[in-house]
Amino acid sequence: LPPALPAYAQAMMQQTAENLERLERTVSRSEEGRARLDAVLQGLVEKLALIGDRIGAEQELLRRVTETQALIAERLDRRYDAAAGNTGLDEATRTHIRNTDLNLGRLVEDLGRGREEMTREIRGDIKLIARTLAIAAGEVPASRD
Repeated sequence: LPPALPAYAQAMMQQTAENLERLERTVSRSEEGRARLDAVLQGLVEKLALIGDRIGAEQELLRRVTETQALIAERLDRRYDAAAGNTGLDEATRTHIRNTDLNLGRLVEDLGRGREEMTREIRGDIKLIARTLAIAAGEVPASRD
């Protein structure tokens, strides 16, 4: 510093220079802190974006699971209705099926009766043939029934 300045002014100037240096260091540290803060905030933004994407994917997955559960519930309801006799058929179709079932039952009964009757007739025919052969052979009297 020039010697013509009084000692007080020189001391003030030196103190001002030191204060400016401290201010410069403080501003520099503040800039470094701001840069670190910016980096941390950028990292947070990226992480929040990832979390948002994950939440969106999970919501889509939950939507599909909900749709699948609704489909399963609908199919289970149909199976329950079918097991309970409510097949979802209209009344005319159910009536037709019921009548077909009744007619098949009658047919089975008629077949059973027809088989029994045929069996009786065959037995009678066999007895008649046996008597006829016995009479022809002279072993059994003709009056026996």
